[in-house]
Amino acid sequence: MAAMVKGSTLHDVAALAGVSPRRVSRVVNGESGFSEATRLRVVAAIDKVGYRPNLLARGTDHTSDGNRRACGPAHERSVLR
Repeated sequence: MAAMVKGSTLHDVAALAGVSPRRVSRVVNGESGFSEATRLRVVAAIDKVGYRPNLLARGTDHTSDGNRRACGPAHERSVLR
């Protein structure tokens, strides 16, 4: 395995593998919907840049039901009243 490139991201892996960031995410998460050749290209790119998912960021990105969480102060004049 190559030394980790500081700050390597899912987007870096996608660019190197010639696929979309979503495709890299699907490979990392063990989802289906792509060829074995694509999976191998993504895995090779992950190894080359030393990409590792940020598990802390993953935990704060969505609520337990899979919906995105709004961050920041609540507005006084909410449109949801």
